[in-house]
Amino acid sequence: QELSVTPVVIDEKAKPRDILKETITITNTSSRKLTLYPSVNNVRPADGEEAFRSAQGSDDLADSLANWIELSRGVIELGPGEEKIVPFVIRINQNAVAGSYHARISFSDGNTRDAAQARPDLASLTVNLEVQADVKEIMQLNAFTTDNVVFTGDDVLFKFQLQNIGNQEPQPKGEIRIY
Repeated sequence: QELSVTPVVIDEKAKPRDILKETITITNTSSRKLTLYPSVNNVRPADGEEAFRSAQGSDDLADSLANWIELSRGVIELGPGEEKIVPFVIRINQNAVAGSYHARISFSDGNTRDAAQARPDLASLTVNLEVQADVKEIMQLNAFTTDNVVFTGDDVLFKFQLQNIGNQEPQPKGEIRIY
């Protein structure tokens, strides 16, 4: 192993529009100089890695962790035994669909990006991100009335008005007890 990457897995939870700041520490464990080129690819759990493609529109941005990761794709030179911290940012798209996303950040060695990408990766890490739905289940009681002023007997008719002030379609249920 010529290159060490820590951490090997980054697990995060976030909501649309969140910005997460992360770092990767890479260490040259070989006795030669490494010329590294980072790359980011989505990983689909069903069928594995998918080559990176730039988002063509807002629909592509809504479900592509690789497009949310901002990492300098420039060359990184590491001397023997040298260690560098590589910062990156995850900007969750405002239209992100709730769910789990996976991406792989890998580093390959070569004189040019094309040469590096033609060779096997020296090291990689996995980024797992759970986009949480921005759920607000809130009901508000706006009115609670009856037509009667005096109550006799066991049956009384009450009227109530509920308002949904959340962002979900709730199914209210329960009982009202008056003593």
